[in-house]
This record gives sequence, structure tokens and C-alpha cells, in this order.
Amino acid sequence: MKDIPGGPLRDIKRYDTVPLMVRASSLAQGEREFMREFRGDGSPRSISFAALEEAASCFARGLLELGPAPVVALSGRNGIDWATVFLGTLFAGGVVVPIDRELPPSDISGIIHYSRASVFVFDGSMEESVHSHLRSGKGSVCSRYYVMNGESSLFPGFSSLMLQEGAVLPPFAEDSDVISSSVAVISYTSGTMGAAKGVVLSHGNILSDLQMMLASAFIRTDEVFLSVLPFHHMYECVCGFLCPFSTDAPL
Repeated sequence: MKDIPGGPLRDIKRYDTVPLMVRASSLAQGEREFMREFRGDGSPRSISFAALEEAASCFARGLLELGPAPVVALSGRNGIDWATVFLGTLFAGGVVVPIDRELPPSDISGIIHYSRASVFVFDGSMEESVHSHLRSGKGSVCSRYYVMNGESSLFPGFSSLMLQEGAVLPPFAEDSDVISSSVAVISYTSGTMGAAKGVVLSHGNILSDLQMMLASAFIRTDEVFLSVLPFHHMYECVCGFLCPFSTDAPL
């Protein structure tokens, strides 16, 4: 910041990894509500800053019981479950592969295959199409399937992975240079035509976008974000999900 005449315009919080940012906001905001969603029957469901961090940590412990450095494909609607899986995977030192739930099963299978995801967490509304695709013998190399946002008679719920105690989570602050450059997300995009191609994003890439956004926009903690675009879009993931968390604003 010394190379900026007069210094930076705003005192922006800066972190090396997404988990460090989440933990800082969780400590600052505690049980204050962070996210509220509405179920199919219209009833609200909410979670606090601290509770989301705890849920993500529990999911991370379960992932690490399956093996180190997990690669998790994630497909579903915006909400608490999506946020838990996304953050939990990063807490485990893993890589998230967000996938559009509206894609055909063959396209989803291709993304899972090329990203080498070993775990696939998806909406309960997708269970029939996922099960049918697997039975056809055209499934990917993914070995574990879990359902979120609803119950399933065909697959276990992702909450079955959540552990209060277990594997020790990676110490994200020990070597910030290495961790900041570690891969966090593989975002698949097709551009205007053709097959989707993976864009590899590090923790540093994602947080750099977030910090540049916050440098040009003042956000108060009493402002409320309304998420419109799907979280698997990196624009919405950064601006509509990670941004409110980092600025202590509810979503």
C-alpha cells in the first residue's frame, strides 16, 4: 500500500485465504444472523456467522476422514447447505468445483471427470437424474455422492459427513504465501460456445477480486444483501456471498 499516493482510499480487511476471512468475521459477529433462506413451504431458515463457520468445520472434518486434499463437486440452489459445503471444502484444504444444476447429467458427469472430483454433493431435486445416469453406466469416476437441500432414499445426506470431532483442520496461517496460491476453486465455463473448460482459481485470486470490489464500494454492516444469481457463478460467489461475509453484512 506504500506505492499508493496518500495511501489506500479505504482500510480494507485483507486475508491470505478464505477460511481466515470466515473465521475473522465469525469471531467478530458471533451469533448474529448471516444468512436467511426460505424453504419450499415458505418457512424461513437462518444461520449465524458463528454457526456457519462451525458447520463448515464439521463438514471439513468429515471430508478429511475420507482422505486429504478433497476435490468436491457442488451443484444446487443458493442457500445454507451450499455455503456449508463450499466453505467446508476450503476449510479441509480442498478444492470446490461449482456446477450449474441445470446442466444435463452428461455435462455434469464430464465436469466431475475432468476435475477429478471424488465427492459430489447435489440438490435432492437432482437425485433421480443422478441415479439414472449412474445406472446407465455413464457415470464419472466420482466415488461418493451426497444429497443436500432435502432428503433422499437413494443417496446419503451430506450432513452424515459432519463431525464435531475428528481430523485436525489445516493450519491456514502457517505459510501464507503457499496457502494463498493454493487452488481453491475450479470454475467451469463454456464462454459463448463449446464445451465447458475449467478455470483454476487460487485463494489469492478470489480474495484479490473481493478486495478490489471493497476498495470501490462502501458497505455498512446493517445493509442486507439479496442473492439473485446462482452461487456457482463466480461473480455471485464473490460479490453476493463472500463479500457480505467479509463485511459482516447479512444475506
